[in-house]
Amino acid sequence: PAPPPFEGAPLPCPWRDRLGPQAPSPPSLRTPIVFLSQDGVQAARAAERAVSLGFSRVALLEGGLDAYEATLGLEPHLTYINRDALALLLERSGGGGGSSSPRVVLIDLRRHDERALFGSIPGSMHLPVDQWPLALQKSPEEFSRLFHFPKPQDSDITILQCRTCKRATWAAQVAADAGLTCIVYRQGVFGWRLDSNVKAYASYEPGDPPPDPENFQVDHIDVDSAEAELRTLEL
Repeated sequence: PAPPPFEGAPLPCPWRDRLGPQAPSPPSLRTPIVFLSQDGVQAARAAERAVSLGFSRVALLEGGLDAYEATLGLEPHLTYINRDALALLLERSGGGGGSSSPRVVLIDLRRHDERALFGSIPGSMHLPVDQWPLALQKSPEEFSRLFHFPKPQDSDITILQCRTCKRATWAAQVAADAGLTCIVYRQGVFGWRLDSNVKAYASYEPGDPPPDPENFQVDHIDVDSAEAELRTLEL
């Protein structure tokens, strides 16, 4: 059998042919190596192969980059709701901002241009995220005058949403610091896909040309999973 690799020795593969002439020296058997792939499958195979070659410090990202990206921006101390559960909750309450008890308030934190160009989830109220911290300090009367819907109260089910969930997660943290508990809609407008008028679109900055909306097939909610999630959330 071929001798095991050692520090600085070429591995039995065209190392720099694959990685380029500026690639670092090949790893030793004691070098920590982390394998990544999109879904984790190829990384697991590569890690298994590395162990068979004698590498002793091998790790991989469980679930791959897909699993990692799904957790970006999520905070364990906040409550999140998925699309189907939110859609069923809105349907049962007569739409966000209705007169149901408890009142369900869905707040869209996107910019004015995003909401105007790409549509909004039916029943959602609009309050741009950059005005959120100041809005929480307003009296109920001043809040209603400025934003044209009643200020959320502790007795309400207040749900925050944006394009994905990053702005909503930040806003929920700000609200928690101010004493208001909010739920974050996890998939955002990008993952709604229940209405062709609510378009999925890539992120863009103010002043940039807006992106073309993405094509998608209109989906339908899974009522059973939605009901199960609402029971878990006690909603």
